[in-house]
Amino acid sequence: MIDPGQVEGKIYRCKFWGDIDEKLMTEEIRGYIYRLRQAHVLCLGDVRDREDFVKVMTIKASWELEENQEYLPLLPTPKDSYPIRIRLRNKLGCYDYTHWVRRYAHLAPQTYLRIDETYEVSILLLEELVDQYGCAMQIKARHHGGLAELRDYVRRRDQARVSESVGQRARQDQEREEIFIKAMDAIETLSVIQEN
Repeated sequence: MIDPGQVEGKIYRCKFWGDIDEKLMTEEIRGYIYRLRQAHVLCLGDVRDREDFVKVMTIKASWELEENQEYLPLLPTPKDSYPIRIRLRNKLGCYDYTHWVRRYAHLAPQTYLRIDETYEVSILLLEELVDQYGCAMQIKARHHGGLAELRDYVRRRDQARVSESVGQRARQDQEREEIFIKAMDAIETLSVIQEN
């Protein structure tokens, strides 16, 4: 069983084909492993009903972005018109010849997190991405630009979509009702004309 605190918010990459155990390569995994090999992934947490599986979102560079997909920028990418920007967690610094040096973790510039699609992947297929100091790369757990803000944003977005689809269904039902009433009026008018 996976401890969620050990994987949440960390950035992983897919292992090389030679490092993956053949027992793990099911048809489901073969279906999406190619897409995951192309990008880093952000782990959102464990999957409750599947042992050793985690839920991930892909991280892509700006030249890999596709139309009609939802993305959020990762710092240092400018926020521009995006509602939030995800921030990587900075590690503690160290003394370098009597000067305090802060260690800043960063990915390639112009990096985005795809938030409209998640995958359930075995943690055994992934390896942690580390920075130049050997520290695991991860996003902040709380505060501005952290995992909590990302989850809240995705939850609110999903709720807005559900309420929008409910409103759209209500409008469609109302239109059908109006068409039905017009059809009934037309039938009634036709029956009155036939009687005369």
